[in-house]
Amino acid sequence: MSRSKSNRSHGPRVPGMGVEIHRLAGRLMRQFRKRHPNADPYVFRDEVERVFHQALTRRIAKKRRGILEVTKAVGMWRRQLAEIRRGQRKAVTWRPIALACIPGFSLMSDSERKRSLRRLSNSVYNRIRRAAKRARGKAGERPKALVGSKTE
Repeated sequence: MSRSKSNRSHGPRVPGMGVEIHRLAGRLMRQFRKRHPNADPYVFRDEVERVFHQALTRRIAKKRRGILEVTKAVGMWRRQLAEIRRGQRKAVTWRPIALACIPGFSLMSDSERKRSLRRLSNSVYNRIRRAAKRARGKAGERPKALVGSKTE
């Protein structure tokens, strides 16, 4: 059974908040009616509730690595692999890849460098794995519906 809003325990009331919210609601309604005189007031209310909820419960988004940076890193990684196959290099060196693909890498502390380098290498490896999986899926087995019926 879901809890309704009336069953939630409320903290101490903030004096004057109700008055301020009523003033704000009146101001918003006047502005809204000037711009959209024939609009449904319930739609307005729902939109205000959505925006208030979003503003009051905002969470900090995790910083994600840019797609272009990972794409560039994949290209550099593949070039280094080709050099390994040709015998020009012994192993993949992540430092030059990180310097080219992670903004501010040279200014980071050692722990930040390790963490961002690990994230970049994981992003590269995951992209390679996904590409290999897609390639196997296209050239792999026939779909099970075409293999044959169970009664054969």
